[in-house]
Amino acid sequence: MIYDQNTLNKNNFWLIGLLFGVITLINQGAIIFIIPYLIRTLFLNNFKILSPIFVKFFLGFIFPYIFFIYLYFSNDLLEVFIANYISIPLSYTAASSSSIYELLVVLRRMFQFNQFLYYFVLSTLIFTFLNLSYSFNKKKLFDLSLLNFLFGIIFYFVASHNYAHHLFYLIMYLSILISKQSKNQATLVSLFVLFSFAGLIFNNGPKSIENLLSVDNIYQNYPLKQLAEEIDNNFISDYEILAMDYVLILYYLNIPNNSYIIHPGNHYEQYIVEELLELNKIKTNEFSHISYLIEQEPEVVICNSTDIISGVAVKRDFYNCAIDDYKKNYKKLDTLKIKNNSNLNLYKNPYEDINVYIKSD
Repeated sequence: MIYDQNTLNKNNFWLIGLLFGVITLINQGAIIFIIPYLIRTLFLNNFKILSPIFVKFFLGFIFPYIFFIYLYFSNDLLEVFIANYISIPLSYTAASSSSIYELLVVLRRMFQFNQFLYYFVLSTLIFTFLNLSYSFNKKKLFDLSLLNFLFGIIFYFVASHNYAHHLFYLIMYLSILISKQSKNQATLVSLFVLFSFAGLIFNNGPKSIENLLSVDNIYQNYPLKQLAEEIDNNFISDYEILAMDYVLILYYLNIPNNSYIIHPGNHYEQYIVEELLELNKIKTNEFSHISYLIEQEPEVVICNSTDIISGVAVKRDFYNCAIDDYKKNYKKLDTLKIKNNSNLNLYKNPYEDINVYIKSD
């Protein structure tokens, strides 16, 4: 155990700092989970011995940053590093769109997916609250598992986008809270987990085994793989692709994107676009950066003019995805069969378009 909250080993704080450094390089928001460790450490110790602990933690934390800052600097990308780890994340969290209502929506979806999983979450929360209420003391309040769970909730609201995957840390620390419950409580919660697992195996096990035994067949028949092959059949030499959606096609074709921005949603985040324009990593014309990319006339353009934002279908109207309307040297592929393929998405999106345009000679 690297961090024992009861018998603190000061020598381990270099390694704890190192791990936090790596974690926060992967996900900057994870820096918030340093706070529970600091709170717990302050609670356990007097201030006289805290200085060497924090020094060791800081040295471990800064080590991976020094390595990656040097890596970016040596490749003339230091400005990109600063933008990616400071200015863009700060703008991202400024959205302030998280809400308790959306948390309830997640719980409802969980109930629809697996009722016993829902009961596990609900009972763990109730038992944790009751245990704190019945025998409240500072030791329980400053328990590391509870602190991490509370900051898992804070992480969701700080992220400010109502994305369910921002609850990843919350679910992880919720599971750890089982060890803090009484024997009877832990037994009941464990039964919910067991029944949940059994239900998943019963409902999805046979299909999962079938899929694992047919990996090559699934790969070859996946709709976007078939679309990638159809695109490739239009060319006998190298060609360029501008993919503003369905970027998995780039993987199948082993062709880089003609856009510096890869994630489709980032094309529509103005704070990201403005940052990259300022760094001269992308260019724009009088209309938009996407319009500029289209005007370069790559051999293939893939776009989707509609997106779902907060449950509402939104038309991307700052550029015209109907390329063949204003560029007569492009033809549109018939992708209706791909769009209607039941294997394309788990949940069918009726508003989603798959627009693929091929440049003719």
